[in-house]
Amino acid sequence: EDDLHPLFTNKSNYVLDHNLRCFEVICDCIQLQLETSKSKVFEKEPVDKSDYRKLVNARKTPKYTFDTYIQVFQEKHGFIQNLSILDLLFNEGPNTLNYLESQTII
Repeated sequence: EDDLHPLFTNKSNYVLDHNLRCFEVICDCIQLQLETSKSKVFEKEPVDKSDYRKLVNARKTPKYTFDTYIQVFQEKHGFIQNLSILDLLFNEGPNTLNYLESQTII
């Protein structure tokens, strides 16, 4: 039933629940199928898992650059790095997943 309503009208008790729902919608939009699960306990150094938490540290400038893609106001402002997935999705459309898979983040 959540699929029938815009994200901003869904009621969530926790921000995490809303964020996870947004993640599901974005994955659906770019046709990315992932198996996810919630951890039961916090692990400072995860064992037997890939740890990508460093990729979402908003307080630090990212140490990686992505290939450019055409942005709406690129002629006026040049390519603007590190925008949201929505910018990529709106500009690249069905090519979004191919673009993401071609990027190196290590």
